[in-house]
Amino acid sequence: MAATAGTARTAVQTRPATTGIRTSSGTSTGTSSTRRSRVTGRRCRRSQRPTPERIALFRGVLASNAKDPLKSYDLVWLLHLVGDVHQPLHCATRVSSGGPDGDDGGNTVKLNCTGCPAKLHTFWDDVPGSAKTVKAALNPVISAAKKVPTPDPTLAAKTDEKVWIAESFNDAQTVAYQPPIMAGNGPFSLTTTYKDQAHTLAQRRVALAGARLANLLNSELK
Repeated sequence: MAATAGTARTAVQTRPATTGIRTSSGTSTGTSSTRRSRVTGRRCRRSQRPTPERIALFRGVLASNAKDPLKSYDLVWLLHLVGDVHQPLHCATRVSSGGPDGDDGGNTVKLNCTGCPAKLHTFWDDVPGSAKTVKAALNPVISAAKKVPTPDPTLAAKTDEKVWIAESFNDAQTVAYQPPIMAGNGPFSLTTTYKDQAHTLAQRRVALAGARLANLLNSELK
């Protein structure tokens, strides 16, 4: 679900204009004071076109009579973005009085715990598993895929990409940005409970992403 190397990360838009989501995560206690934090949607960086609009654009191309070279280009991006928007921290950023521009989806939040990467965002990218090369990842991915739970058919049938993003945004609020992740940029030490909840959620989101992508391709790829 991570962004590919060499490409600008296309962050997602979940502000009121797109999905009507904008809620407060309440107060978080820092080292010396109580600061108010809230989680908002992320805007695109280099491109100002939000991910929902891009996914809709690419889906339209696949369903059209466009030439194969264009379809193949858009298909690669679609595969990437559908996975991306099912990762909670691709769909939210936490802002506070001390960080009004947000934490870049957890990229500025530091971790310090055994077996953890340096950043919270990287932790969530790698929850399903990671490897340094495609070859090294192949067998572990096949093995992990056999353990992915069967997705809820009602949820899997949802075709609106804005709904997928809203789900991830909610997951960021209710799971990713919960203790031991507190106000500020850390470093924080993740608990076993937090890691277990993250793994369970990631498995569920991977299953939904795969089912939704399959439905999308079966219905729209000509």
